[in-house]
Amino acid sequence: MANSMFSSNVTGTNNALSHFISQSLGASNQNSLSGLTSVLSDYSSIKSGSYGKLLKAYYAKDTNKVSAATKTNQTEKNDKAEKNEKNSVKDVLQSTVSTAKKADKASAEAATKLVDATTALDKLSYKEDNRDKIAEAISSFVKEYNDTLQAASKSDLVNVVQNAEWMAGGSKSNEKLLASVGVTINEDNTLSFDKDIFAKASLTTAKSVFDGNTSFAHQVANRASKIYAEAASAGTATATYSQKADYTNVTTGNMLDSLM
Repeated sequence: MANSMFSSNVTGTNNALSHFISQSLGASNQNSLSGLTSVLSDYSSIKSGSYGKLLKAYYAKDTNKVSAATKTNQTEKNDKAEKNEKNSVKDVLQSTVSTAKKADKASAEAATKLVDATTALDKLSYKEDNRDKIAEAISSFVKEYNDTLQAASKSDLVNVVQNAEWMAGGSKSNEKLLASVGVTINEDNTLSFDKDIFAKASLTTAKSVFDGNTSFAHQVANRASKIYAEAASAGTATATYSQKADYTNVTTGNMLDSLM
């Protein structure tokens, strides 16, 4: 109420002052003193609170703009962070899938056939009238042995390659015994079979090489079953034969089913 009365008094004073200046000093001097009237008018607005209200309204509006802008920026940052997180998880999953090792079907299939070939040798009767069948079985064994080595040499699985190398090392250890029955080791660790040499070889010696739990063929079968297990499971398999190194528990009829 006091502010209103003051404003009214000041306004009346302004009008009286303007009239006095106009009458007493003339129009020429009126412009030079018009600033005084403006100052008094501004002072009246300040006292009445009008400036204060205008300033509050202006800054409130400006603050709302800033808050809205800040909120928008924060939302954009959150969305970007969430998107980056999703992309990061996606990249990890894709990387995991792309680097996952795959089963080595070629080595697994070759090793299966090698186990079958050693089993066939183990079932033969090592008598003179059966020499031709023995020779045929040895020839088949040599072929499957070579196929397994060659397949394993192309494998990306370390355990497959390692077991193939161990198998070849076992052959080297029996090199002289193998030569006595017509089997020789080539420079690339594959085997060759000479039927003419075998035709004159001792069948007793042949039996010791290819038949029985302590035979060379039995050792090869153990290693072949290991190659199969590692190849079929992408290098994460455990031994597929017993502590007694008995490979007869390998059921070759089911071995390839896991690869289909």
